[in-house]
Amino acid sequence: GRAALTPTPAAYPNAPLVAHAMGQIDDRTGTNSLEAFQANYAKGYRLFECDLAMTSDGRVVLRHDWSAGVQEGVDPEHIPTAEAFQQIPIYGQYTPLTFLDLLGLLALYPEVYFILDGKDTDAESVTAQYTAMVEEAEAWGMLHLFDRLIVQLYAPEMQDTVEAVHHFDHYMLTLYQTPFYGEADLLAQYAAACEERGIQDIVMWHFLYSADFVSLLEDSGIRVWLHTVNDASQANRYLSEGAWGIYSDRIDPAEVNRI
Repeated sequence: GRAALTPTPAAYPNAPLVAHAMGQIDDRTGTNSLEAFQANYAKGYRLFECDLAMTSDGRVVLRHDWSAGVQEGVDPEHIPTAEAFQQIPIYGQYTPLTFLDLLGLLALYPEVYFILDGKDTDAESVTAQYTAMVEEAEAWGMLHLFDRLIVQLYAPEMQDTVEAVHHFDHYMLTLYQTPFYGEADLLAQYAAACEERGIQDIVMWHFLYSADFVSLLEDSGIRVWLHTVNDASQANRYLSEGAWGIYSDRIDPAEVNRI
């Protein structure tokens, strides 16, 4: 049961699914686009993960990275300004989103939460990214919407770097950039660091997950999220084994239930 797992769960939507990079649209994954958000909101998703990148003029936008082929004329040697970014459709057809657009979606959809996947791990880049987001939100009077942003951390101490810029209510430690490959003793160390910091959620690759981890984490009041799973029966199996949530590109929320 939910209460037994953690005494003070963060007020995320109760649905166990997270739309990975805003979820799939048509046959495309990872677009972080407006259309992907709208399609997956209509399917029933209320938790969305999005990737963040910095434009050449220092604004935060939703893109996994600047690799070629996603937007015409954009590649690591040709990083656009925020204004140019907004004018180049993703794969020629989808609407790109800036962080300011994301705040607009939070304002329009009061039951939605966004998980921020900023990619950067070094303190200087993290500071620049979060400073840009805070300044933009302040300029538009939208800082109050930050209570529905969930910051993905790539190491426990990254929380200090983010907090030095701005306080966030919600953090998740994601292990995909750490040396974790399924070792229970290492997971116990991360859990202890999270408990100490008041971080309630740990995210890992689904193939590294073991049902044995649940009791290890339960004592710390920590919930496990798995990425990326696109088969509903597989997702239900993980949830029945004690995982709390699943990142997915395309599972229909109606087919998945937290036990």
